Amino acid sequence: MIKQTATVTIHAIRSSGTPVSSGSGMPAILTPELALRHLLQLSTDVRTALALARDGGVLAGDAACASAARELIDVLDAALGENAPGELLAPLARGGRLEGTAVVIRALVAPTPSASAPSAPPASSTAPDTLTLVVAAGPHALLPLLRHDLAALVEATGGTVSARAEATSNEAGAVVIWGASRSVQLLQASESAARTAIFAGLSLLDAGKP
Repeated sequence: MIKQTATVTIHAIRSSGTPVSSGSGMPAILTPELALRHLLQLSTDVRTALALARDGGVLAGDAACASAARELIDVLDAALGENAPGELLAPLARGGRLEGTAVVIRALVAPTPSASAPSAPPASSTAPDTLTLVVAAGPHALLPLLRHDLAALVEATGGTVSARAEATSNEAGAVVIWGASRSVQLLQASESAARTAIFAGLSLLDAGKP
């Protein structure tokens, strides 16, 4: 059954037996590992998926793919600013043939309280944490549905997804990047940053299951 919205995705997570919020005002919470597990169950043709923390550490997924994932994140950082929330879509073409799409979505999450001083108020200078999901999907993935699934799963981990643009990854063959302002940046495949994103995405695609 094709799931059309993020709400349906969360319903599917509930149906699978994973406890999430029932709408009482508390955020729905999944661990990054559970979020990736559900992504692989709910979305078609996902080859590789990783969840990374603000410092680039791998929270879930194949750590052997972390270098390629961080290259995609570096392209997002260069466009929006380091650790800024946003999304990146990169069409993964090789030899003139579209083989899939790389998707990066970064969201803000509440900082984890210090275990040594749980009652201490957070410092005003403390930057919010971020959660970044990096996915390489094959040509059979339904991109709008995949993006909905990713946004829903990020929110299910307690993240806040920024306003989302409706750009597509194959617009003029460009890598598409946007942030909280919804301003879209297009990087043509001939540009250095776009080539970096495409090569990194192809590496993740090749590392995943066929």
